[in-house]
Amino acid sequence: MGIGSHLERRLEELGWDQKKLIEESKLGQQTVSALIRRDSERSKYTARLAATVYLTTDQLISGVWPKGRTVDVTTDAKTKEREQLLLALIRDMTPEQQEELIPHLRAFHSANIATRKQLLGRLKTVSNARIEGTFGSIRKLAAKRVRNKSK
Repeated sequence: MGIGSHLERRLEELGWDQKKLIEESKLGQQTVSALIRRDSERSKYTARLAATVYLTTDQLISGVWPKGRTVDVTTDAKTKEREQLLLALIRDMTPEQQEELIPHLRAFHSANIATRKQLLGRLKTVSNARIEGTFGSIRKLAAKRVRNKSK
């Protein structure tokens, strides 16, 4: 069983039809129909579809999830705050930077949990190295100024 059959089962649980899925996911009718009919293991739309039907990507791929809405981003105030921060950060980027970021976010979103943890670990390492580098440069500059003042 692939995401198509898992998606059909999920639509039935939610009381949705394909038309509702198309409206909510903002995907075309042919795209949704083909995804369900082909029943493939993965699609570039898996993450979007999973979020649309209140599942994680892993849940939609595996076909295993608890009953009811499992991911509801509309009621959690902390989630809304986090989303607003992310949007603000993205809006501060140039269009070119946004375009560069999109494939990385898609790859991250479609990755499994273990891969996501690895990617986040690498990002933290790079971030910490940059911060240390910046503070190191500031410390060197400050030390140089102190030496110049004492001369």
